Amino acid sequence: MSIAQRTAIVTGGARGIGRAIVGRLAREGVRVVIADKDEDAARVTASSLEDSAASGVVVIGVDVSNRTSVEAMVTQAIDELGGIDVLVSNA
Repeated sequence: MSIAQRTAIVTGGARGIGRAIVGRLAREGVRVVIADKDEDAARVTASSLEDSAASGVVVIGVDVSNRTSVEAMVTQAIDELGGIDVLVSNA
């Protein structure tokens, strides 16, 4: 089963394991939301994917310890990418 054209949120996606997961998903054709407290680092990660097969990468700042922040992140992800198929809770 292919995961291409699916949408994934990766919390903590700016660095380390989260960044590696984001890269792999993007190479597989998944639209990826890089959700991280450090938006600047998330933007650096997103810019490194420009040459990949990613059909869409969105950066959203989120504090996963704050419910309101998480709800806003989910709403923005749905608004920008049309839905969520996969959640990687890495933060």
